[in-house]
Amino acid sequence: MTAMASGAQGSLIIELFGPFRKFGHARDLEVDGPLGYGALLDRLGAELGEEFAEQARRKNTTVIVNNRIASPRSLDTLEIVPGDRVAFALLLGGG
Repeated sequence: MTAMASGAQGSLIIELFGPFRKFGHARDLEVDGPLGYGALLDRLGAELGEEFAEQARRKNTTVIVNNRIASPRSLDTLEIVPGDRVAFALLLGGG
């Protein structure tokens, strides 16, 4: 999910859907280089509030990076780089 060379500076596009909309719709987040998922949540929590970070850490949160759903198991090793588009949503299933 790399859009730029490692170490590059730039911004991420953060999109918020469903219950995350109370924190806004979208925002640019300036970063100095690659971030892990935990570091991204720390940055967003500092800007949007701890309530956002707590909600984003819940098991039912869906994280979408560059239009691909990230599996919950991949979040510990996920590398997000400048130029990436990261969305937070709550996908509902049913049947």
